[in-house]
Amino acid sequence: MHDTSIAAVVLTCTLGMLVAASGDVPPDARVDITRGRLPDSPATDVRACVKVLGGQNLKVAWHFGPAAAKDGKPVAIHIHRVTGARRIPLAEMKLEAPAGEVNWAWDVPVVKGPARYEATLDLPVPVVLVIEATDRESHEAALKALAGAKITSTGAKDAEVAALRQLGLKPAASRAASGSNEVVILIESNGENGGVGWRREVRFSGDASGEVVWASGPGPNDWRARMPRAWISPAVLETTEGRIRLVECLLNPPRLP
Repeated sequence: MHDTSIAAVVLTCTLGMLVAASGDVPPDARVDITRGRLPDSPATDVRACVKVLGGQNLKVAWHFGPAAAKDGKPVAIHIHRVTGARRIPLAEMKLEAPAGEVNWAWDVPVVKGPARYEATLDLPVPVVLVIEATDRESHEAALKALAGAKITSTGAKDAEVAALRQLGLKPAASRAASGSNEVVILIESNGENGGVGWRREVRFSGDASGEVVWASGPGPNDWRARMPRAWISPAVLETTEGRIRLVECLLNPPRLP
């Protein structure tokens, strides 16, 4: 971590010298030595993301600030299906009376593969909810594959192990060394039915941010990952989004750029 901070300082100073030398050439990046990389320009919208199953009734609580709630004007919600090349309008709905919190629901279409939708609130600064849908058959097949794999967990609390078993997983649990704030889940598949074997080591850390950090494992199909420990809490695994996210992290390789 110390080395990273030094690198950030050097980069910032170097960029500053380049700008000073060239006059009006903007920097390629702006880096704060405590907060990391800064936005390159003001955001044109506010974005969030949720994972769902196709056919699910998605429930969303929109939180409006005091000014928007006081205004009281209806807010339109535009829903689009988004592909690599197109934005397809699907529906337009309205929140008639914005208040501090407004509940809204939408029936996600049944899908036969991954699908992406966007629900956009028509506000001065648009609010975009990205909806990532997974088809139910693929999700159930992934759970079945995990149930058939050899899984070992180290450092998990009884409630965390119970939540994993509620999903059909069968982890063999062992205790971690005293003072550890991590749960380590090791998944090993021998490549049944002619498939290629693979291994996944996932560390759920109480100190991790809300992002997943991936690294290659010892074998060609092996991966290691680090993610927040909260993602295996019973409360999170009771939600559809929590279950989808966990299955993706345990089974799927990362999406490489």
